[in-house]
Amino acid sequence: MRFVEKVTTSVSDDSDCLTRPMPDPGDFRHDYTEPSLWASLWNTVFNRVAGALLLVLTLPAILVLALAVKIINPGPVFYMGTRLGQNRVPFYMYKFRTLDTGIQKKIGAKMLSEKKQEIQPFLKLMRDTRLDELPQFYNVVKGEMALVGPRPVRPELYENVCSDLPGYDIRFLVRPGLVGFSQLFTPHGTPKRIRSLIDARLATTQRNILWDMAIIVYTGLTLLRSLASKSWSLLSTRLLLRLRHGRPADERGHHRIRIKNAVVFVAPADDENGISGNGQDYEHVGNLKDCTDTHFRFRSHAILERDTIHKFRLQRILSRRKGVSRKRAHCTGRIFRRVDSPDPEQKHDYIIEYFVENPFQQYLMDKYFLDKSIA
Repeated sequence: MRFVEKVTTSVSDDSDCLTRPMPDPGDFRHDYTEPSLWASLWNTVFNRVAGALLLVLTLPAILVLALAVKIINPGPVFYMGTRLGQNRVPFYMYKFRTLDTGIQKKIGAKMLSEKKQEIQPFLKLMRDTRLDELPQFYNVVKGEMALVGPRPVRPELYENVCSDLPGYDIRFLVRPGLVGFSQLFTPHGTPKRIRSLIDARLATTQRNILWDMAIIVYTGLTLLRSLASKSWSLLSTRLLLRLRHGRPADERGHHRIRIKNAVVFVAPADDENGISGNGQDYEHVGNLKDCTDTHFRFRSHAILERDTIHKFRLQRILSRRKGVSRKRAHCTGRIFRRVDSPDPEQKHDYIIEYFVENPFQQYLMDKYFLDKSIA
């Protein structure tokens, strides 16, 4: 797990990781050794037996979720999509259908952007907590997937986006997994180059059954905690908006993430669009309060004019076993609104409409300020 933290912080937060040197996933190929026949057989037996046991244990939840999906989302309960398995052999992967039928034909070889998803809140909760993946225990029992391994990829996405990434094909040395290491520790939308690096390392690491069991238990506990947290957030938000405004939460465009131990720095942009400029002269202006996919709010003594463009650096302090860690993300933003605060210090609340300028900064926003990573 420390490897993931090392990979995702090996590039400066102030730069675009796609234009800076990174480790080549292909370098891990020489670390891979073909498992012995006995080890391969034992691993297969373990995955199938453990997959069958977990399928039986989760069967009541699967039945309840199937009924809920049928009521909320008319049409087939399950989605069956083609994925590439070990040695690029195609197979059908199962999951609960949380999107409209025919969505795969619409998006083709593109990744489905979360900002463009229009999903009923309960179905979104299933996607965010990975409950929609429970039917894939059946794929594990069939031997098409393992419990832990790189997540399976759609053929069209591989051919059009991923096939040219250095070392990406290393993932096909092993069976795809129900629990994907890169998907567990990085948000949806993380640059493929970073995820490829993590998956390549996982695929070439000699693991034992105890290691896989530890990852499965850790994932299960993490998802249960995420389910409890997101369920409470969904229910409390909808109830609060109903009590305050007499309207459902569905009318709010984006979910608001409240953030602790985070501050905001600002620097002037060089042109009216805020796209050029180095943004090196940052000054601390206030404390970050909450953030959505399109806006963030901070509280400050500073006086900033509405509709002006600035460079912003968000910084969050996280507690680690070895001390504290500072995580930063850069963006360009427009002063969308200023709300005078009634507190005696006469601070102001600023609403900033922001955009990020490269995929790596989007990854940093998603992981550390929007809490989109599972773990």
